Amino acid sequence: MHGLKSVIAALTIGCGLTLFHPLPGFSAENKDDTATLKKEIEELKHQLTRLQDVNEIQRLMGRYETIHNTSDISKSWELFADRPDTWTQIADHPRQVGYENVKKEWMGQTQEGAGVMLEHPLSTPIIVVADDGQTAKATFVSLGHETHGGSGSGASGGMPGGAPGGAPGGAPPSGVQGGSAPPSGGPGTPPAGGSGAQGDSKQNKELSPEYQWPPAGGSSAQADSEMRNKTFSPEWAYGKYALDFIKVDGEWKIWHEKWFRVFRTSFYTAWSDTQSSKIGKAVATDTVYFYPYTTDTQVVSIPPAPKPYKTWTKAEEGWMFKASEQP
Repeated sequence: MHGLKSVIAALTIGCGLTLFHPLPGFSAENKDDTATLKKEIEELKHQLTRLQDVNEIQRLMGRYETIHNTSDISKSWELFADRPDTWTQIADHPRQVGYENVKKEWMGQTQEGAGVMLEHPLSTPIIVVADDGQTAKATFVSLGHETHGGSGSGASGGMPGGAPGGAPGGAPPSGVQGGSAPPSGGPGTPPAGGSGAQGDSKQNKELSPEYQWPPAGGSSAQADSEMRNKTFSPEWAYGKYALDFIKVDGEWKIWHEKWFRVFRTSFYTAWSDTQSSKIGKAVATDTVYFYPYTTDTQVVSIPPAPKPYKTWTKAEEGWMFKASEQP
């Protein structure tokens, strides 16, 4: 903030002493019009503040991804706003609404051991801050990768790629297998008798080898044997984040978070070989949106690029689930 004040002070002094080029709309004819000068300075202050907001939101998401590992991922809830309408939702997993539920969700993430890695770098940022500077919308694209314990180990923690509702190798998430009806409790509900992570553990054990390793004959017999006996399971995890942010006591916090998984597949298997509607189907309800890439459906632009807005109103709710008519 001190830097911003210094810039404004310099502009004010500079304009007063005519050491800078005149501001737009400030000519010799109206150089004594202090009202015009003040208006221009206020506009500059507004623009600089919005740029500062964007930078702070980028750093917030950088912190989010920095702790996205098995040692610190359970601390992610600290970056969310302490509000009853705060929520997070990963892929087809049920939405967690309310700060305490968000906290519980993150603190419950599986803590795996040595050799496990979760990396979800962010790219293609589109950050739009409301004119009143109190809320913001953003989307990011992430081509990440994860390394979990070997097949059958039960490793599954680490949102977003390893969140409940998805298994290695692009296998169908719980609740959307083979086009079957979701289990009781709604789309993406973990199987009865366990948490989402436990449900994925069972599913991992049941995966046939072609979902995790190259089909027979894809390499030499020796190499194929070595791959099938690896201790760890490397995976690609590609998707998009859509988020709302809110300023709390002058600090930006995550307000709403949605991870749109596009595909998650074994490192050894092309996503086009495992992602089809024959092994999973889209889910679109008022609370769950899961529309992964498949070879027999058309890709849609959801989440859309956020558009400028003045202030948060009810009309802004759900923007991330609605395809935009304009790019």
